[in-house]
Amino acid sequence: MTDMTASEVTAAAAAVPPAERRAEALRPEVAAGEVRERRRKEVLDPSAPLEVRRRVIAQLEKGDPLLRELAYTALPEALVDALIAHPWARVRGDAAERIDLTVVQRRRLLRDPRSEVRLMALHFGGPELVLEEADVDRLVADPTIIVREEVARRSDLSKEHVISLLGDVSGSVRAQVVGRAWPHLDEAARAALLADRHSGIRAAAVLARDVARPVRPAVASRPGAVGAERAGSPTPQPPMPPAGGVIALPA
Repeated sequence: MTDMTASEVTAAAAAVPPAERRAEALRPEVAAGEVRERRRKEVLDPSAPLEVRRRVIAQLEKGDPLLRELAYTALPEALVDALIAHPWARVRGDAAERIDLTVVQRRRLLRDPRSEVRLMALHFGGPELVLEEADVDRLVADPTIIVREEVARRSDLSKEHVISLLGDVSGSVRAQVVGRAWPHLDEAARAALLADRHSGIRAAAVLARDVARPVRPAVASRPGAVGAERAGSPTPQPPMPPAGGVIALPA
């Protein structure tokens, strides 16, 4: 049998009905969709063995929409562990948004090798997230600025951690802790903050200085007197009556 010429191939292709050609063209896409649906059913089937479900999650490739869906689906703890251990950082970051993470799971994410995952774990843990001192030590020294900024916003930092962050190379990190560090600083350190080249640090230092200034109780009781006293303005005095004992009011 001789090989077909180009014109014969073209003619043969044209002889195939359009519906069959479309079906042939869609076959790979349809097959891929069927595989995704089968995997989805396997993972979400509560009667399927956990090991089978874990294996399917581990085999899901980067960009598979099922991974994003699983990030917001109620899952057994073992399957959440599989998401936290997934090789794709985006999956681990999505897992950090879950509200059902155990303390151990969130701690694993806080120690993730990727900074974006550590940031997500810290941010979505919220102010109620209890951190071990070892975790704070690592986060305060994190190589990524945005992670250090995030931990610097926490109100439960110790004096030692606040002072450590005040020495950060990033002005945006230092500005977060100026107010809390102020009571522990000497006059030279305070003056340096007031003259810092970073505007955010200067503003925070001015605010911390003004908040720390004592206000006399008698002055603080009158509206508008606090600002005048702190600015060094003389305290306004009431007018003295004339000799007749009557103050003339304007008509």
